[in-house]
Amino acid sequence: MLGLGVLLALGLAGVQTPAVLPLWWGLLALLAMALAVEGVWLARRPAPAISRECALVWPIGRWQTVRLRLDNPTSWAVVGAVFDHVPGDVETLGLPQDLRVPPNGWATLQYRARALERGRRALGPVSLRLIGPLGLFERMLILPLPERVKVYPDFREVGSVALLARDDRLGLLGVHTQRRRGSGTEFYQLREHQRGDSPRLIDWKASARRAQLIAKEHRDEQDQQLLLLMDCGHRMRARDGLLSHFDRALNAALLLAYVALRQGDSVGLIATGGQDRWIAPKKGPAALGALLRGVYDLHSTASPPDLLQATRRLLTLQRRRALVVVMTNLRAEDEGELLLALRLLRQRHLVLVASLREPILRELAEAPVTSLLDAQRVAAVALMSQERRRALERARKSGAVLVDEEPERLPTSLINRYLEVKRAQRL
Repeated sequence: MLGLGVLLALGLAGVQTPAVLPLWWGLLALLAMALAVEGVWLARRPAPAISRECALVWPIGRWQTVRLRLDNPTSWAVVGAVFDHVPGDVETLGLPQDLRVPPNGWATLQYRARALERGRRALGPVSLRLIGPLGLFERMLILPLPERVKVYPDFREVGSVALLARDDRLGLLGVHTQRRRGSGTEFYQLREHQRGDSPRLIDWKASARRAQLIAKEHRDEQDQQLLLLMDCGHRMRARDGLLSHFDRALNAALLLAYVALRQGDSVGLIATGGQDRWIAPKKGPAALGALLRGVYDLHSTASPPDLLQATRRLLTLQRRRALVVVMTNLRAEDEGELLLALRLLRQRHLVLVASLREPILRELAEAPVTSLLDAQRVAAVALMSQERRRALERARKSGAVLVDEEPERLPTSLINRYLEVKRAQRL
C-alpha cells in the first residue's frame, strides 16, 4: 500500500513537473515486474497438505471442535487465511482464520461447529488464501477434503441420565424412583425378615433351614416391552429455540428408552406422518445404540400424522402386550382419530399419550392486555387451550395414561409416568 501511495504521488507530481515522469515510469515497471515475479512464484509453489480432525458423530445442537492441520513442504513460510466449507445448517465460530505455517513445518488451527439438523452432513472443501512475500499478489486455492459426519439426537443428555442412574441420583432430574421390598411381581432374592414386612413374604422352608425368619424380596417385573409411536407430522416441525418439537420429543423418547432398558424391558419404535420406520423391540446394552442408529435421520415432514394407519400396522407387527407411548402434539381436531386409534390399541396394549404442549400458549396467555387486539388474542388462546384440555380428558377417559408437558419438562414427566405404570403393575 505504501508503494502504491508513492507511485500515485509521483504520478500527480509528473502532471506538474514532466521531469518526474521517467522516475514514475521506472517505478511502475518495477512494480509490474514484482507483481509478475510474485504471481509466478505463488503459482508454482506446491499447495500445503491439509487434513481435518473431528468427531464422526455429533449430537444435535452441541458445539463440536474441528481441527485443521496444514503441512508446509517448502522452505518458505505459508502466510494467508483459511476457511472451511460446512453445510448451511451448521453454525461455526472462528472462521475464517489467519494462517502462518513455518518453513518445512506444520500448524494447526481449530474452530467450533454446531449442527442444527439431524442426519448425514457433508463437510466440504477448504479454501486457502495465500499471500506473497511482498503482499502484492494473492492466490486462492480450494482443496477438496470430503468428510461425512452423522448428526444424532442429543445423546449427551442420555449420557447424563446414565451417570445419575448409575449413582442412584435420578432424583436430581426430578425422577421419583422408589425402592420397594417384596411388593413386585417377580422374585428377586431372599433376605432377612425385617420389621414391617408382610407375613405373606416369609419363606418358611428357608426360615426353618436357617433357624431365623427369611423373607422373599420381589421387584417390578422385567422383560416387558415399550413401543414408541413417533408423530412425524407437520405440527412437530414447530421450533422453540434451536430445536424443533420433533427433536425435543425424540430426545425425551430416547431418555425414556434408556430408563426402560435399564429396568430390563425391551424398547422398539414405529413412525407415522410422512415417515415409515419400524424398529423391533430389543433389550440389553446394545439396544440403545441400535435405536440411536435407527432414528438419527428421522425427521418431521409437512404431512399430517395418520394415527389409524400407524395403529393398524403396529397391531400387525406387535403381537405381544406392550406399553405404547404416543409422542405427539395433540389438538382438538385430532380427537376423533385419536380416540378411534386408542380404542384399537387398548384391545391389546396399554397406551400412554405424551403430548408436547407449546410454550407459546402459556406465554400468550400470560402476556399483559393493553389493547383490544391483546384481549382477542388471549381469548383465542384460552379457547384453544380449553378445547385441547377437553380432548386430553376424553383420551384419559378412554383408558390412556396421559402426559401433557412443555418441552423442557417432558422427559422428566414421561419417565415418572412410566415408572408409575411399572410400580402399579398395569403392564
